[in-house]
Amino acid sequence: MEIGTTPWVLWLRKEFRFVRILSKLLLNLLQLQHFVELIRNRQCETALEYAQRHLAAAMQAEDKDEAMLDRLERAMALLAFDDPTQSPFSDLLLESQRHKVSSCYLQLVICSLSHLG
Repeated sequence: MEIGTTPWVLWLRKEFRFVRILSKLLLNLLQLQHFVELIRNRQCETALEYAQRHLAAAMQAEDKDEAMLDRLERAMALLAFDDPTQSPFSDLLLESQRHKVSSCYLQLVICSLSHLG
């Protein structure tokens, strides 16, 4: 049996793939929320710079997460309005959205702990 196909190596590859995917999801979730918080605080230029530096890669990645791209497009649309609270996507600025993000983050962390434990 070749070393790259032993059960131990196959298991390890699977675990690393899971951790890499989970890390990417967590990072994207938090980066997107930070972007929304910048818009909420009317720091639009800073938000644009942040998006170029941290979020643009998500749109160009080969393994794009379509749900993430949809959320990113909705968040970017907030910038098109003088008053983002009056936009069709103003739900992203609500306190309840923060709770959704934190709940999702905690679920992903718990999932990772139960998966690895």
